[in-house]
Amino acid sequence: MFLRVPDGRVVESLLVLTAKSIASLFPFEVVESSPLLIPEELQRLIAFYSFPTDEDDIWLYSCLSSGGSYEFDQGEALWADKAVKECVQIGELLKCS
Repeated sequence: MFLRVPDGRVVESLLVLTAKSIASLFPFEVVESSPLLIPEELQRLIAFYSFPTDEDDIWLYSCLSSGGSYEFDQGEALWADKAVKECVQIGELLKCS
């Protein structure tokens, strides 16, 4: 979500900036279990920015959370075999088509 300001520059929306800030300060599990009412759109953005996007960082995150690289390697093999497309994983939630 980007906004064009009067001088022609494109800037990120306050919603995106808020999500990035929260994601950098709190684990998503804290946000998800918060007693405060957090709008669903903001929760989705926080979840997106809470997890790594670089392949090496994803590998490390996967190994730390599962104790090995088996799940990462299995997912990479499925991706290489074109068994999934448009795959997005956020924590334990996996969404594929």
